[in-house]
Formats: sequence, C-alpha cells, structure tokens
Amino acid sequence: MSGDGATDDTLVSTEWLAAHLDDPDLRLYECTFHLRYRPEGDDAPYDVESGHAEYLEGHLPGAAFIDQQRELSDNSSPPHLRFTLPPLDVLAGAFAALGVGDGTRVVLYGRGKPQVATRVWWLLRAVGFDRAAVLDGGFEKWQREGRALDGGEHRHPPAVLTTRPRPELFVSR
Repeated sequence: MSGDGATDDTLVSTEWLAAHLDDPDLRLYECTFHLRYRPEGDDAPYDVESGHAEYLEGHLPGAAFIDQQRELSDNSSPPHLRFTLPPLDVLAGAFAALGVGDGTRVVLYGRGKPQVATRVWWLLRAVGFDRAAVLDGGFEKWQREGRALDGGEHRHPPAVLTTRPRPELFVSR
C-alpha cells in the first residue's frame, strides 16, 4: 500500500482510499463496536454492542462489516474476559471466511475510537497477514470530507489465507 497517501503501510489516507476503492484486491472493513458499561458488581464490567446497525445505515463504499466479538474472539471465555484471542488457526479461518486472503490488501476503519480498527489490524499481524492498514481519521474523517456512503450489507467472497502464526506477539499473565 506504499505510495501516495500511505504511511509506512500502517495508515492510509482518505485520499488514497478514495483513489483505490475499485482495486480488485482491496478488502475494506468496518470494525465498529461500543462498550456499554454495567453497574459495579456485575459479573462483567461491560456489554459489547455491535456497530452493525450503524453500518447498515451508511458505510464506506464496498465495506463489509466485522463483528469482532462474535467473529474474532474466543466466546467460550468468561464474560469478564471479552475479546479473548481465539486459537490462531481459528482466527485465520475466520479472516478467510470474511474474505481476507493471499493477494488481498485490507483497509480497516471504525467509528468513534481508533482501537476498534487497530485491534483487527493487530489480529491480522498475529496470523502473519501484513497487508493491512487503518484508515487515518476513520469514518468521521471520510464523512466530514463529504465522501460517498453506501447503505445495506456488503460481503467479500471467502478466500484462501496462508498464515504464518506469530504467537510471540501475545503474552499471557
């Protein structure tokens, strides 16, 4: 993704993305979720609310949605350990089912907080996929610039993803 509008392949500008939306190897994903905090003393500190409803109302053209809690987390973990890393082979299979594959380039964005996209970027690195970047300024910058939005659902076709797991990127307590 290097070149005009890309910053060392970690961030891409809205200008770069607008110029590459029609690239056949591009996979664009919205990764939004919200944490809704519970009263102190509950069994979990917060509930995770998917941003899927917002996505359906309007998203970047060609973007698919990633439900991080449902698709990219170990949901057998206790409620107080949300977003636990699943086994890397399971994670790689989830990414392939979402359309991330050999020869694709991934751009991730979210609403509100950049960590909704950076978590997915990190998970892709964990399975050895390095052709991913985060949209600088996210949904809000795209919208402020008056750029086009789409509504409804978009999905990328499943792909084949050759992985190089990097378990050393994570530590346990």
